[in-house]
Amino acid sequence: MINLIKEGTTNTIAINPATASIRTSFDLNLTQDYDLYSSSISLGLIGDDTSVYNKYMVFALSSSAIPSASGMYTYQLEEYSAFNLKWNTAAENWIDEENEWSDSGGKNLERVIDTGRAKIVGTDTPTYGTYTGSASNTGAYITYYR
Repeated sequence: MINLIKEGTTNTIAINPATASIRTSFDLNLTQDYDLYSSSISLGLIGDDTSVYNKYMVFALSSSAIPSASGMYTYQLEEYSAFNLKWNTAAENWIDEENEWSDSGGKNLERVIDTGRAKIVGTDTPTYGTYTGSASNTGAYITYYR
């Protein structure tokens, strides 16, 4: 189980992946148990020395990327190779390429290397949007969303 806290500037987590890592870029995909809300956070690898961390990978992530809703989540640690779309590498990546040419980059060879549970301590501060109708619709509607 990993714990993530919304307050502050950064979080540091250690994960011992079920599958060995062979890539350089990582995402933490989170799905909340309550309403299946999902988000993805880019992770920065700050240590993977097996002699020091006993096969743990240590990541840093910005607190601003953590969902604001507190609760229990399921996480997937995903690794991938990042690439930039360039005309001179088009022949090499053409078969694997599914992005449009207007995109500046993408993910290649994505693979989940670990799954588990996460507890998020968020701010739980709702944001409000007020919608008023035309002259024939005199009601005001307040919605709550993340």
